[in-house]
Amino acid sequence: KITAQNCQINGFEALIRWKHPTKGLIMPDIFIPLAESTSLISDIGRFVLYEAAKQLQEWQKLGFTNIHIAVNIVAQQILRGQLLHDIDAVLDQYSITGENLELEITESAFLENTESVKTILCALKERNISIALDDFGTGYSSLAYLTEYPIDILKIDRAFISKIGNAKQDAIVNAMIAMGKTIGLKVVAEGVETEQQCEYLKRQNCDILQGYLFAKPLTAVHATEYLQQHMRLAIARYSI
Repeated sequence: KITAQNCQINGFEALIRWKHPTKGLIMPDIFIPLAESTSLISDIGRFVLYEAAKQLQEWQKLGFTNIHIAVNIVAQQILRGQLLHDIDAVLDQYSITGENLELEITESAFLENTESVKTILCALKERNISIALDDFGTGYSSLAYLTEYPIDILKIDRAFISKIGNAKQDAIVNAMIAMGKTIGLKVVAEGVETEQQCEYLKRQNCDILQGYLFAKPLTAVHATEYLQQHMRLAIARYSI
């Protein structure tokens, strides 16, 4: 994730891939729907949370103290009642603070037990963890969620970003950015793949850009190399 106005690295989103011993790399669109139909999705979510926290600790030891990692959370994790326990455990185990952690939640998490969800999100906020509404614009009641829940970040879905250049689509993206910023949210555009999209979003004062234009999915090792390379370039520009 790149800060739009200064092109500095803001952080990363944690993604999961399944490296099967015989079938090779299996993408999440294959196994996540199956996992969501069972309790496995909560176990997967917990695994990703721990791996993200572990990576944050490693980066902080290397001097990357301002990097954030965003982790996707599904409704089942919230409703099972283990999320806060897992959060507290990883913060303690890896000696990190909530400021470097973001949780991305889709609208499906808000569809039932709304008071319970609201209570948990407020508890996360007390731990200084940012809450992002993911895939904004693809559901039915997004506007209500923006004001009823303690959301910090609005993520505009890639379906809208990919169509930048079409007048009507541009108007929709502009409205989303303006609305988010008017109510005090940080706005993230996901799926940025071209310089045209990047420059357009910068002109609209979008806060964070994310997509293949900056990097394709990276392993932890390659993400660390990416950070180190970016730091070297920043030092070189400063020296000049």
